[in-house]
Amino acid sequence: MRAAKGAKGFKIIGTDGLPGPAGGIEAVAKGGWAGTFTYPTGAKEAIEMSKKILLDCATSVEPTVTVGTTAITAENAKQLMGK
Repeated sequence: MRAAKGAKGFKIIGTDGLPGPAGGIEAVAKGGWAGTFTYPTGAKEAIEMSKKILLDCATSVEPTVTVGTTAITAENAKQLMGK
């Protein structure tokens, strides 16, 4: 990151959309990064799939589970910092 600060001609995009002083949201809000994305764990979806298999005795489940993400940009970073 230190080397990138002095370089010119590129933008930093992260996948650390975490709140707090060391998180990507603040890096975007302060202009250090061009953007980042939230990176949800998918825990809720994993539990739901497990319940279908273990409790409902499902013989098949969806092979792909897509979890939602949020793009964090200069336009929305400051409002997302407190969440």
